[in-house]
Amino acid sequence: MSDPIDCTTYRRDTILLNGLSKEKMDLKYSIYFDESGNTRCFWIKDGKYNVDPFTHFVLGGIVSNSTIDFEYAKSKIGCNSTVQEIKAKNVFRGSFENCLKDQRLSNYLDLLMEKECLVHFSVIELFYYSIVDIIDSITIFDTDLYELKNELYIILRYDINKTLDMMKQYDYPNINVNNIQNFLSCCIGIIDYYIASTGKANLFTYKLRMLFQLAHSQNELVFIQNEESGNLLQSFYSFYIRPIYMFKNSKIVFDEELEIQEKVESSRIIVDGVVLKNYSFINSKNNVMIQLSDVFTGILARYFRFINTNLNNVEEIIAYFNSEQLLTFNKLNHILNISFKENSAFWEMFLCNKMRYLFINIVEKYDFQ
Repeated sequence: MSDPIDCTTYRRDTILLNGLSKEKMDLKYSIYFDESGNTRCFWIKDGKYNVDPFTHFVLGGIVSNSTIDFEYAKSKIGCNSTVQEIKAKNVFRGSFENCLKDQRLSNYLDLLMEKECLVHFSVIELFYYSIVDIIDSITIFDTDLYELKNELYIILRYDINKTLDMMKQYDYPNINVNNIQNFLSCCIGIIDYYIASTGKANLFTYKLRMLFQLAHSQNELVFIQNEESGNLLQSFYSFYIRPIYMFKNSKIVFDEELEIQEKVESSRIIVDGVVLKNYSFINSKNNVMIQLSDVFTGILARYFRFINTNLNNVEEIIAYFNSEQLLTFNKLNHILNISFKENSAFWEMFLCNKMRYLFINIVEKYDFQ
C-alpha cells in the first residue's frame, strides 16, 4: 500500500482558482469514463518521438444518474444487430468531417439528448503538455503566463524536427545544471529562426525572447531538471485520480485499464480526512454507459484534432459543411454546451490558449440557436 495522498487542499484551491461551484462539485453525479488516444506515455526513443506528438488524449464520457438499455441503445444508434459491444468504430470512421456525415453519429447524439445525458472530458495534447514546464521553470514573474505558453507552443511546433533536436541535445526534460544557459540560448535561437522564417512575430514573441534572455541569470530550471531524459509524459495516472477527489461524492466508473487500475487502487486518496472509495473499474463489455463513453471520447478526440490541424482556417472549413454535417455538429456542440453550463468542471483542457479559445467559441457559436 502506497502512502496516502491528501487532496483536500488541492481540491479546495482548484475550486477557488477556477471559479467552480463548490455546491455543484459536492453533488452526487454518476460519471462514466473511457479514453481515446491512450498512448500510455510520451517519450523520445531511438532519436524520435514514440508517438505523434500532436495526439490528443481524451479521458471522459457520459454523466447520467440513470442507465440505458443496451439493446435499445444499439437499435437507436443503428448498430448492426450482431454487435456485442457499442464502440466508436461501430458509429463512425474517418476524419471528423466524414464522421459528421454518418447517420449513426447523429442517432447517437439524439439518444444522449433523449435520455438527458451530459458529457465530461479532460483533454491533453501531448506536445503542449510536454513543453509548458519550460515557462513554469523560469522564475521571473510575468502576468501573461498563459499567453507566453501559447506563444512558445506555436514557435516550437513550427519546426518540430528542430525542437526534437533541441530536446535530444539537452536531454530534455533533464537539463544539466551546467547546460542551463546553453539551453536557454538554444531556445532563443529557435525563436529567432521562427521570426525570420515566418514574419509572424508579435508582442508575445518578443516578450518570450526577453524572458529567456533574463532567465540566463538563473542557476536552476526546477521543472525540467532531475527528471528522466526523454521522458516527456510518463503516465496519465494523475488525470484518472483527479475526478475521484474533485467529484468526491459522485460515483466514478472507469473502463478497465489494468496498469492505471493497479496504481489507483494501491493509492489512498483522502479528502477532508476520509479515504475515498467512490470509484470502480468495470469491463466495458458489462456496462453500456462506458460503451457510450467510448463513442463520445472517440468523436471528441477527432474534434480536437480537426481544430488543431486547421488552427488558422477552421471556420472557413465549417462554412462548407453540408446540412447533414452541420445538424450533427450542432447536436454535438449542444450537448457539450449544456454540460458545461451544468458544471464547468466537466471540461478540462491542457491545450494552447488559441486552441482552447477556438473550441469554446465554436461550441457556443454552433450550438442550436
